[in-house]
Amino acid sequence: MPGPHPGDRACPLTLVAGGGKDARQENNRMSLGPRPSERLRKGGNESESPPRFARRVIGYKGVPAWPGTFASLFGNGGKASRVVYVCCPPDIFRGLMLQAHREGLTAGEYAFFYMDLFGSSLQSSRFPDPTLPWRRGDGNDGAAREAYKAVMLITYTEPQNPEYHSFLQDIKRTSQEQFNFTMEDGLEDFIVGAFYDGVMLYGQAVNETLALGGSITDGLAITLQMRNRTFQGITGLLRIDQNGDREMDHSLWDLDPASGVFEVVAIYNGTTKKIETIPGKKIHWPGNAVPREVPFCGFENENPLCQKASFSLLEILALVMTLLLFGIILTAFFAYR
Repeated sequence: MPGPHPGDRACPLTLVAGGGKDARQENNRMSLGPRPSERLRKGGNESESPPRFARRVIGYKGVPAWPGTFASLFGNGGKASRVVYVCCPPDIFRGLMLQAHREGLTAGEYAFFYMDLFGSSLQSSRFPDPTLPWRRGDGNDGAAREAYKAVMLITYTEPQNPEYHSFLQDIKRTSQEQFNFTMEDGLEDFIVGAFYDGVMLYGQAVNETLALGGSITDGLAITLQMRNRTFQGITGLLRIDQNGDREMDHSLWDLDPASGVFEVVAIYNGTTKKIETIPGKKIHWPGNAVPREVPFCGFENENPLCQKASFSLLEILALVMTLLLFGIILTAFFAYR
């Protein structure tokens, strides 16, 4: 597909853990691409190794939004990772983060990446003027703002080339004049440009197939002609990988602790596969440090330095009986001396 699918907007509640105790084994079996924390360490503790990421779903799709569910999700997630990717509607995500805040998971040991590809939680009445995704005007706004300090948002990157904006203006004017339909500003507009690029890429692949002596009815040959190539489209320079998927550009948004507003701090270029930081912006990692790959005490308190001496009930009873018997013998000795 040359572009995003509208269904991405309706993502059910899904959590993916990263940096867990099984991450090394998972990474040996999977190709996960660049590790975001490794490339976005600016402002973090350089002495710490960056987190590794394993695609392990620790939540459930389509889970109803009640606090008990969130508590159980985090109960499992805390044993698996310290970096969590979340995909769900904005209101459910806010409730999720409030529960995480109540459980003490937003103080710096965890980082949460919210997959809001079309920026629905950021949009105000005039895109791209941001709203405050943590604010609802209820009694939880203060706690939600604190919780969102541990959150980074990942969205599609809106194309900045002049041709794209001119194209959108033509589409909006045509929609209004011919169909009496008003297109609102937003990242959803990117779907229109991506669809246009898809049609143009298909037409170019058909022409190339015919030039090679192929047939317009040979769908497989045309499809293969569209793969593993770069293409200058209305949405900018795009790349189609060997599977026929477009390498998308993504923006990373981080909360400014002073203003409470999310700002773009870095952009991932899908064509060059590089992360470009925004000049003058930095990532405010929770706790002012990149989350550790493995907690100091381990995920199950297996670090000997964190283990305290403990005794079983039987050992305690044996110790008490030994001391009691020693006391009786000592008392008898002095009494009959």
